Amino acid sequence: GNGYTVADKLGFAPESKTFSNAWGQCDEDLYSESLRRADKSFQANKPFHQFLLTTSNHRPFTFPEGTIDAKQGSRKSAVQYADYAIGRFMEQAREKPWFDNTIFVFVGDHPSSIAGKTELPADAYGVACVMYGPKFFQPKELNTLCSQIDVAPTLLASMGWGYRSQFFGTDARELPEANGRAWISTYQLLGFQTNDRLVVLGPDGSAKVAQLAPAPDAPPADDQALISRAVASYQCAY
Repeated sequence: GNGYTVADKLGFAPESKTFSNAWGQCDEDLYSESLRRADKSFQANKPFHQFLLTTSNHRPFTFPEGTIDAKQGSRKSAVQYADYAIGRFMEQAREKPWFDNTIFVFVGDHPSSIAGKTELPADAYGVACVMYGPKFFQPKELNTLCSQIDVAPTLLASMGWGYRSQFFGTDARELPEANGRAWISTYQLLGFQTNDRLVVLGPDGSAKVAQLAPAPDAPPADDQALISRAVASYQCAY
């Protein structure tokens, strides 16, 4: 619907398939296909944008033998393999003529398990996001609470691009660290999180506010205002 060309293992050349499980091809096969398609676009003098979904760090946690010194079937081993595959991918990409003009973004779509202290476990939703492009921006660590919807605006702003869009996110670098926010959800519950509170909206129209961090010196929080902000953000998106 967004103009992407979808590619999966059915489109991989037979010789490029080295290992697969129920999820599909292993991360190394996926990255090899990515490099092949990038080379083809570069040779045709066409800019390229790829969106890759890696799966080797999912159950059943199996991966090619001989790549890492770890046992099959373990989540820890699968994560180790995923890390190895990323490193190998970046080493190979660094040798390409298009490398200097390319930005790599690595971001998780969800954590490994969902469990926590609240009905919607805010403390279990943290994922990593790394943007790497040495020719475009300098290293910087950002600890402000933000969300996956902020990835694209942050990336475009980091490159100095001006643009018009209907993004709900913003440049995360412009968010004050004390006023971060994120949107999280399960299959039924919708959440809006700030640094110290979490609003949980239920399918029955209920709204609950949980205190995530102690705020002994802060004035009493206006829970209703936070609930209204949460409802407004989801209804506007809808």
